[in-house]
Amino acid sequence: MDSALPKGIWFAIVAAVGVSMLGIHYSMKSADEVPTEEPVGEVADDVMKGEPVRVVLDPGHGGGDGGTVVFSLLEKELALDISMRVRRALERDGIRAVMTRQGDRDVELAERVELGRKHPGVPFVSIHLNRYKSASVRGAEVYVMDGKPVPLPVVKGYDGQKMGGSELHWTSGNSANQGFFDRRSTTLGTQILAAMTDGGDLENRGVRQRKLFVVEHAPPPSVLVECGYLSNPGEARKFSKAAFREKVAQNIAKGIGSYLEEAEKNPTYGFTRDSTLGEAVLTIK
Repeated sequence: MDSALPKGIWFAIVAAVGVSMLGIHYSMKSADEVPTEEPVGEVADDVMKGEPVRVVLDPGHGGGDGGTVVFSLLEKELALDISMRVRRALERDGIRAVMTRQGDRDVELAERVELGRKHPGVPFVSIHLNRYKSASVRGAEVYVMDGKPVPLPVVKGYDGQKMGGSELHWTSGNSANQGFFDRRSTTLGTQILAAMTDGGDLENRGVRQRKLFVVEHAPPPSVLVECGYLSNPGEARKFSKAAFREKVAQNIAKGIGSYLEEAEKNPTYGFTRDSTLGEAVLTIK
């Protein structure tokens, strides 16, 4: 029996499916949240213009690079949406953040890193979403590339004065015993991931060392946050909802804020000594 439908009905079905998918694609954000094209970095309408930049946010992908695409969910759009929410959350706490992109545009990796280099020593946070061949994999993870030794001068004795923002300590004079390791990126990543996973909505997959361009070349502390797996149906549904993305963004901002608070109290926060206390000197400029 011939079950073929008339050609006109087929056209109507295809059109309806197309309109439905387009509607789902934009249902995750209101009209005023749809990204518009803006230049990289600081912009004229920055609500905290004039305040010192304390965070650089890097929404992954953009333009012709959609990143992970699962059905109607595009990583480049979700990453931008979450980043903008993080920025607003930080600003509510008086923390000024700039972004490597604020619209759907191509931004080279070197351009992203260059913005970070304009603001050395502040958190550089690159925001992404992940996918894997197995749909069962889920959770958030953070990638870093740190641990490089920081060379320090050999100083014998103690003069009781402060130099370069930190006191001189007794040392043995042994240059092999004078190192700190810069683990600020790991420290920042740990703070962010703990805040993201504290409520149990996201599984904690850990802070991992990986040689990725932005975390290797942006000045520390620099992290790449994989917020979740779009290849996992449950997490894809979560990230399609604005309320969940807002919660994730607020937790990322909370983790950044915790790091900044500790770093403000202790300039050596995130550095690890490779010798016993009092045997090394760190000059903070």
